[in-house]
Amino acid sequence: EGEGEGEGEAAGSVPHPVLSDVVERLQLLYTQSLPPPPDPSAVRVERVEDTEVQTRVGVGCALLPLMRVLHPAQRVPLLSFLMRRGGPFHDESGEVRSRMSEAGVELVHVIGEVDPSGVLELLEAYLYNEKEKVPARVKEIIVVLLGSIAAHLSPSDELDKVVAVMEMLLDAVTSASDDTVRNAVADCLIPLAKSIKGTEAAEKLVAQTVEMLAHKAWNERERRGVAYGLAGLVTGLRCYKSMEVNVKLDKYMKGSVVRKCGALYAYEALCMKMGRLFMPYVVMGKVLTLLLRCLGDTNEGVREAASSTARAIMEKLGNQDVKLVVRSILKVLEDDKWRTKCATTLLLGSMAFCAPKQLSLCLPDIVPRLQTLIFDSHPEVHAAARQALKQIGSVIRNPEIAVHVPLIIEALDDPSKHTGRILDALLHTNYVHVVDAPSLALIVPVIERGLKDRSASIKRSSAQIVGNMATLCNHRDLEPYIAPLVPLLRKMLGDPSPDGRTVAASALGHLVSGMGEEKFPELVTWLMSSMKSDDSTVERSGAAQGLAHVLGALPSSRLSELLP
Repeated sequence: EGEGEGEGEAAGSVPHPVLSDVVERLQLLYTQSLPPPPDPSAVRVERVEDTEVQTRVGVGCALLPLMRVLHPAQRVPLLSFLMRRGGPFHDESGEVRSRMSEAGVELVHVIGEVDPSGVLELLEAYLYNEKEKVPARVKEIIVVLLGSIAAHLSPSDELDKVVAVMEMLLDAVTSASDDTVRNAVADCLIPLAKSIKGTEAAEKLVAQTVEMLAHKAWNERERRGVAYGLAGLVTGLRCYKSMEVNVKLDKYMKGSVVRKCGALYAYEALCMKMGRLFMPYVVMGKVLTLLLRCLGDTNEGVREAASSTARAIMEKLGNQDVKLVVRSILKVLEDDKWRTKCATTLLLGSMAFCAPKQLSLCLPDIVPRLQTLIFDSHPEVHAAARQALKQIGSVIRNPEIAVHVPLIIEALDDPSKHTGRILDALLHTNYVHVVDAPSLALIVPVIERGLKDRSASIKRSSAQIVGNMATLCNHRDLEPYIAPLVPLLRKMLGDPSPDGRTVAASALGHLVSGMGEEKFPELVTWLMSSMKSDDSTVERSGAAQGLAHVLGALPSSRLSELLP
């Protein structure tokens, strides 16, 4: 971006004839880099490989910083070049169209500062040209340009024009091909909605858009488009409660399949556009409860829409939101109904898509409950728990752990059969990357199970992995697991096997060395008292080994203080 700004500043000092020549050369370079058109006389049209895509992308990147320094006489001709048939907006490459549309948006902003009405008429004439049908992908770009230029109109003088453009945007968003275009249209609607706030037209647009969500004749793509349009309006007008959008969506969530899907798409789009501002309505309102019901719905389309919405919500949760949501979900899990358990379990799995910081906060509470649910007698609950664990495994960023995820889930599902195998695999893995929070969340339950196992070799492997964690993990991610792991290591210091006691002592030493004594406030005191106890020689020997490793990890001043 800095380079682009530098180019723009440099261009400002270029004389007009030179700048004109640069723009003309860029246009010529674009035209020359187009692939040859197919031969109309050929019986069979063979696809020609387009080898100059990056050249045309480069032309788009070069045009963007020049828009602000173009001579007024060059602006409209350049816009016509971008829109012409076979031109940049019609390019077969999505990447080229994206770059050129960015340049086009900047260009109409520049023109709009001087003559918004003139360029608005030009774009409308192109869009509604009766002689030549505009392709859908080009129409999407022109509509975004219309939204950009409308931001320069004065609502007090040209309210009808602003509203007309907003209606065009809402009409176009229903046929948008993907979420990128929907997002762009919604972003155009936000400033326009702000400009008509407090008018009857604003209330009418919101009411119509909410009703359109439940239009029976529309397919999923059209309904998602309407949802993004509504999100743009609500974000700009700040009217989620004041215009009772929340009440209407709540009613839809209790209605037919079509209404449920429409409301769920709206919730998802509102999360995307309003972000953290929408979270209070999720956490404190009815959205979370209604979402849980839809995750367990009998209709597959509703379940898919609910899953997508849950993912969008989880991506936007803040620290406090995560705690409240987890608490609410875990409370719902106390219900004995299997459908409720399934829905809640799937929502827990969706929390894998929280931001990394929030993820490390919630996973220590989530995975143990999923581990319990995986043993549920109902097959649907069991399947939902496995699916949720797979979702958590899918966001693991450590490639060394990621390859073991299927085996980790098998070990959680059938501990007696697979615990030894996964521990052996983890122990003999060569780690290059940091072990992240999702990795720990899945590994620690397996390690806990291993430390409680009767097999001496499985216990040793588990203790060795715990010791390695201090150097492989972010200490903030590891801290929630100290409470369950340290008591098991302390118990292992009394193991009949000398090798077991040595490995447990070494693991405690590594943890104290990596995380500091302050994270284990009672450990040294416990080890010293255990050495003096009247228990068996084995336990005193284990405590002595543990103390030796722990003291070895502490500064020499601390050693002098404890053993003067």
